[in-house]
Amino acid sequence: MLSRRPSSFFHKTTLSGFNGILAARQITPNNGQFDPTFGQSDISYSRWLGGVSLLDFTTERDERIQKHADKYNLFGALPAQVFIEIDREALDQSQLLLPPDLSAKADPRLRGLRNAVLRMSMYVPAIEAIHIGPILAEHFVGYSLAGRSDDGQLLFQQFGQSEPEKVQECAHDWGMDDDQKRAARHSRGEYKLYESMKQPSPSRRRRTPEEIEALLRRFEEQYGTE
Repeated sequence: MLSRRPSSFFHKTTLSGFNGILAARQITPNNGQFDPTFGQSDISYSRWLGGVSLLDFTTERDERIQKHADKYNLFGALPAQVFIEIDREALDQSQLLLPPDLSAKADPRLRGLRNAVLRMSMYVPAIEAIHIGPILAEHFVGYSLAGRSDDGQLLFQQFGQSEPEKVQECAHDWGMDDDQKRAARHSRGEYKLYESMKQPSPSRRRRTPEEIEALLRRFEEQYGTE
């Protein structure tokens, strides 16, 4: 559904994260300055490598991707998530770690990670790639918006590279009831994001460096440092 061509990566983010990316004109690695998208983000490979987490649906065989499909939820409940499509050929290939690299843990950059982080294996098997450093907006080739309604229905829409404002309009519509939609059509562009789209859930709040250190120390005490 997401893959338009094999030369694409995707970066998944929240609507508020998407707004920040557009303002910065790049996807900036989260080194602790942003609220985490997922609860495990603080101890993920991408965080500790100073990289951007990407979805890669073409490097691994379909059989391996399907084998690990139960380990992640690609399309979550509303509010909608944004998938930024990226031209993988435009990126510096020397700064990429592909899914087989993360699985094998043989890349020198991975072997240099703290052992507790490496042993926790916080990455998405078979479909996650990591780009070390930021990704410029000039490498974006399109956007997709996805989310599941309360009854489980998948809402999905694709947009071109020049249509980021339509992504936000569509996300607003998905989050409104019929009366709100009618009112919004009379004042398109004037209403604001819902507070729920701007605030992280309690389970995804930003951990302090001390909390992260305590978490890693508990892991090392339980499993050792070697």
